[in-house]
Amino acid sequence: MALIMYLHPLSSYVQKAKTGFYEKGVAFETQMLDGTEPVASEFAALWPIKRFPVVKDGEELIFEATAIIEYLEARYPDTPRLIPADPMKAVQVRMWDRFFDNYVNYPQQRLVYLSIGREPDDGEDGAKWKAAFDEAYALLDRRMAEREWVADEFSLADCAAAPSLLYADWTYPIPRNYQNLWAYRDRLLARASYARALDEARPYRHMFPLGAPEGRD
Repeated sequence: MALIMYLHPLSSYVQKAKTGFYEKGVAFETQMLDGTEPVASEFAALWPIKRFPVVKDGEELIFEATAIIEYLEARYPDTPRLIPADPMKAVQVRMWDRFFDNYVNYPQQRLVYLSIGREPDDGEDGAKWKAAFDEAYALLDRRMAEREWVADEFSLADCAAAPSLLYADWTYPIPRNYQNLWAYRDRLLARASYARALDEARPYRHMFPLGAPEGRD
């Protein structure tokens, strides 16, 4: 029985999960969440929280992109690893995975929500979220000075980094002087697994609330 992912391709967390699937070569089917029936009602009954991606594997339900990739690691142990077997190296991967979700994706979403009125106007043009970006970008530029990937090998953390940095740059541009961070972003965009997930999102780019800038994908 094939795994089924409930998704919308534009979602950064969907792209993160898809990158994990494509890296590991695990087949899956998709159910598109665009408000149409019967999938919308089916998904609401399956997962009342209504946040995606969610993966169904027979009777198993796996939610949250990080947990989905963790599940693939356990379910398909003979596929390329995205979390190292060495527990200390695994800590590094999980730590940086949380960094991108919490310190890049989160402020990015807050700025988008401010722009479309889904979050109360703070009267400061999102200054605290922009400051959070400034700190994250500077830290990542230092981190990537002599690294190809954010941990030792391409991993769960890079699956998180790819869509996080794409949408972050669209929302609050990465300064051009951060050459190490730009080189890392370019490597992520060129990675076949993420490039595939990103290509599948292209038909929906017009839906990004701030507009998708030309030449920044």
